[in-house]
Amino acid sequence: MPLYPLHGTIIVTGRDSDGGLCGLDETLARQAQAVVTMVADTVRQWQHRPPASNEAATRELLAYATREVATA
Repeated sequence: MPLYPLHGTIIVTGRDSDGGLCGLDETLARQAQAVVTMVADTVRQWQHRPPASNEAATRELLAYATREVATA
């Protein structure tokens, strides 16, 4: 799975019971912010220690994201 750079503002929303967009509850917002912060920190670290492959990068980010969501 190749990584694609995202540029600009990213908006994370939830869905209401009718399928419309709504804001995230406090817990989900905190988890999303924790993952965003972790991804930004990891990408900065990759400038000095790049991942071996796109697959390795994806695995690393998913492992960190899983940990952040579990502890946020």
